[in-house]
Amino acid sequence: MLVSILYSKHPLIIRYYTLILTLLISILYVTIVYFYKKDFVPTISNENFVVIADDKFTSSRLVWPEQLPGGDRIIEQMYYVPKGYKYLKTPIKRILIQTGAGADWEKVKLNQGEFIGCPVSQCWLTLNKTLGPEVDAVLFRHSYSRPKYQRPPGQIWILFNTEAPYSTSPVNDANVFNWTANYRWDSDVPRPYGYFMKYTPPLPVDGRKNYAENKTKKVAWFVSNCKPHSNRTIYVNELAKYISIDVYGKCGKLQCSLTKKGECLEMLKNDYKFYLSFENSHCLHYITEKLFTNALSHDVLPIVMGPSRSDYELMAPKNSFIHVDDFESPKKLADYLHVLDSNDRLYNEYFQWKGTGAMIQDTRFFCRLCAMLHDTERAPRHYEDINEWWRGSGICRR
Repeated sequence: MLVSILYSKHPLIIRYYTLILTLLISILYVTIVYFYKKDFVPTISNENFVVIADDKFTSSRLVWPEQLPGGDRIIEQMYYVPKGYKYLKTPIKRILIQTGAGADWEKVKLNQGEFIGCPVSQCWLTLNKTLGPEVDAVLFRHSYSRPKYQRPPGQIWILFNTEAPYSTSPVNDANVFNWTANYRWDSDVPRPYGYFMKYTPPLPVDGRKNYAENKTKKVAWFVSNCKPHSNRTIYVNELAKYISIDVYGKCGKLQCSLTKKGECLEMLKNDYKFYLSFENSHCLHYITEKLFTNALSHDVLPIVMGPSRSDYELMAPKNSFIHVDDFESPKKLADYLHVLDSNDRLYNEYFQWKGTGAMIQDTRFFCRLCAMLHDTERAPRHYEDINEWWRGSGICRR
């Protein structure tokens, strides 16, 4: 009644305030929807995944190794929401870190901290070993010691390694593991050191940028392991006979403090054309931050030594690196580097991948692990001999 009276006396004012109220409600609705989705959709900030449409979240993803052999299952797992999963209504999966929760994992958030913002977030992380008989999954990181409790039926045991086989010990109980989680592309929940996420479609980039501009030095190498399980030191010493190499760290004459890593990488980006991304172990898929962080993320052309070229092609942008296996000798490699050093056009061809994707450091391992644990349709998984899978014949080479 009051509204009718006011409308009859002041119709324009009522219409004005009605319009304002409608606009405010619309803004509030959009804001609520945006932040609600933001809780479940990972973003590009902090070098994580980009926002994608809701229809990308599906239960029809190819998430297990046998479903997509040799393929990119990280993005598949990231946007995988198992059938029947209903966010807050689905029971929480509990995960125990049994071994390996050392100082280098001090940033791991316990309880539900690691799962905030995950598409599948109903998981809980603990270090409390007394809860062993009650949890859904047990994570053995780097080392294995058999828990003292009686393993309940259906509990998933996961071997998680970020180091190469040479740096880990054989497992005594080789037939107790259900899943693997490490840098290998064929592990159940891959956890690589870096990840190249392709854009669809590619972003426009300035093709005129000269990545060699103002760089006055040739080759840099940051190294701290002077006794690796490979011949990289011998190779570098031979290569240094034919091209200038600045060696930083424990094994060289130059220093760049790890406490100032950001400054070191900026120096690398501004001064050097090439970076030696030489792994200390030559094992299947073992490619570390030397490639992803030190070189590709800092506009330096990496020269790689490690697993096969096909492994690098699986993980790195197309035509973004030089593999030592492509050259008969260190001298032949040095000859080619001198050609690139004197020809900016040829050098810049190795940076044409810019705009086709982004280098991602955090692949949201715990988000993906949580989603996989909620897969109620998964077949039982079991490794008959984890040592054979992890360190068997052909996995590593000298």
